[in-house]
Amino acid sequence: VEYRQGAAEETGLDAGSAFQNLWYALYRARPASGDSITIHVLPGLYSPSLTGERSVHARSYVSITGVDSGTTIFDRASGDGLIFCSNDSNLTVSGLQIRGSNASGGVIHLDHSKVLVTGCSIKNNGCVFCGGNGPSGIACVNQTDAVITHNAILGTYGIGIVCEQSS
Repeated sequence: VEYRQGAAEETGLDAGSAFQNLWYALYRARPASGDSITIHVLPGLYSPSLTGERSVHARSYVSITGVDSGTTIFDRASGDGLIFCSNDSNLTVSGLQIRGSNASGGVIHLDHSKVLVTGCSIKNNGCVFCGGNGPSGIACVNQTDAVITHNAILGTYGIGIVCEQSS
């Protein structure tokens, strides 16, 4: 994934024809049974107004990897969370910065899923609708089996990590 103004044909097969947003890359990702694939997100600023970025539903066996959380930035522009997992397994979310969300269920929401979240930076997100008493960072619910390691959650209005009925 790479933001390029006026991009030509996007095949997603190399950096020269990278998809311009994560939503479309996940839409096109179709791992073969038992195989894992990784969506590599290049450095840049991804937002609804700049790249058409929107909330995404992750897929089993499809990992999302940014170069690092300092240069691979998803600005949610006061919108919803970025990544939702429901009944997904065998995937990793790493090297992303997610900022500016007003999500009431966390910017990374994991529901009955098996996920590794590592090396991410979650900054300046809020949970205004829940009065600061709900998740504004990572939410693990409904028997999620998550490994959350080496992440930074900064400047949030709400709870950084919530695990309910999960491990």
